[in-house]
Amino acid sequence: MKKITQILSIAAAAGVAYKVLTTKRDDGTTLLDNLSEAGKGWGDKLNQYMGKIQDKLMPGMKGPEGEDVFTDMYKRSYYMNKEGSRTYLEDNVM
Repeated sequence: MKKITQILSIAAAAGVAYKVLTTKRDDGTTLLDNLSEAGKGWGDKLNQYMGKIQDKLMPGMKGPEGEDVFTDMYKRSYYMNKEGSRTYLEDNVM
């Protein structure tokens, strides 16, 4: 009986939240629209930050068997070996 009460409470809360988020205001927008716009702004900022710390391909550099060489956010050069793990190069030329 306790579990049924919990399930019904969660369903009721979800219904109320849905109604609050989708109620149209005088200007025609909803709270959900505003939250979506705020989320897009945060997503754009996160993408910019991730672009700065993302590993970058080093053009013109190859590993011992012709693998592509990348540099990480700490300026260390590495390539991916056959097992799929990083193998760091000892002579980091940066």
